[in-house]
Amino acid sequence: MAAIQGAYVKIVLLSFSVGAMGHYVAGMANPLAECGHDVVVFVDDETPVSCFHKDVVVKRCEIPQFFSFSSLVKLIYMPVIIFQIKSFVKKWNPDIIHFNSSHWYFRFLTCLIRYAPTIVTIHDVYAHPGTSEKIEEFKKKPMITKCSAIVVHSEILKQQALKKWDISDSRIKVVPFNIVGLNNWLDYLDSSEMSCYDFKKLLFFGRIREYKGLDILLKSFEGIKKEIPDAQLIIAGQGEFKMPENKDNIVLINEFLSDQNAAKIIAESAVLVAPYIEATISTLPTIAGIFAKPIIGSDIYGIKEFVDNGKTGLLVEPNDVKALTSACVELLNSPEKCREMGELAREANKKMSAPSTIADNLITLYKSCVQSV
Repeated sequence: MAAIQGAYVKIVLLSFSVGAMGHYVAGMANPLAECGHDVVVFVDDETPVSCFHKDVVVKRCEIPQFFSFSSLVKLIYMPVIIFQIKSFVKKWNPDIIHFNSSHWYFRFLTCLIRYAPTIVTIHDVYAHPGTSEKIEEFKKKPMITKCSAIVVHSEILKQQALKKWDISDSRIKVVPFNIVGLNNWLDYLDSSEMSCYDFKKLLFFGRIREYKGLDILLKSFEGIKKEIPDAQLIIAGQGEFKMPENKDNIVLINEFLSDQNAAKIIAESAVLVAPYIEATISTLPTIAGIFAKPIIGSDIYGIKEFVDNGKTGLLVEPNDVKALTSACVELLNSPEKCREMGELAREANKKMSAPSTIADNLITLYKSCVQSV
């Protein structure tokens, strides 16, 4: 295929990881569909269909995510899923196939390269602390080797990829990160729920992982309570976590949250906190913007690019308990400042997530990949 014919492009998107990844792929699919392109998405069975635009064709797949009996039972569907995807792609004849992330199922789908140029988005070149580098590399390697192009979200990730893998510069494409698929979470709330929230609530939201610095936040929260005795910390997300001995004013919701429950928890909180030790990309600044909340995050790549320090949130050095405490106390004691920062975050997010901008970036990427094949 030398070029994409006509104004509209036929795209297959595949995204099998749960949580924010499903919403991330919706953030690609929806703008493309709104701009008239034909989009089919194969997605995990936990991502709700409601987060996709009405013109996106959504095919949900029973995909195991965790090493539990109930999850691994889904393995019996694997041959059927692989066969269905191959059959559909062969018949539909898309212009481009775009894999999101590096799910291990994708090892069985690299054969799709015979039907159309393939692209893979790699969100993290190196595994996060607490995650096996060998396992992550096992998942990524077939996609890195066989796909026409590799998408990353920043120049620093591109340099990491060039250093780690023996690939040409021209195969790595930098496309700005966006996750507009979460905008529909606002549909679960009425105006009163958006405007009435507890100015003493801090929220740590998302999967609980070692690199996210939750231990730093817990140490910081002891100092926060000394300054603001009625401050409350909400920890909402799935993962291994042991409640501290002094658990006063700490609420743990250790489960995979539905979109509706997630929206309610975010809306009720005053400030989102991201004390990450390391990150390449985080959805939290986007979530903060959607819900008009300020964010307190670590001054590291993956967060600082999306936070205007002092305007849409506050940045502190990672692992700095005192600085994190001071920032949290500052905002919890300043409701008006919280509101002002939240509104600025909302406006900044709107500018970043214009559907036409996202669609144009993706179509430019797709056409360049097709022309280079």
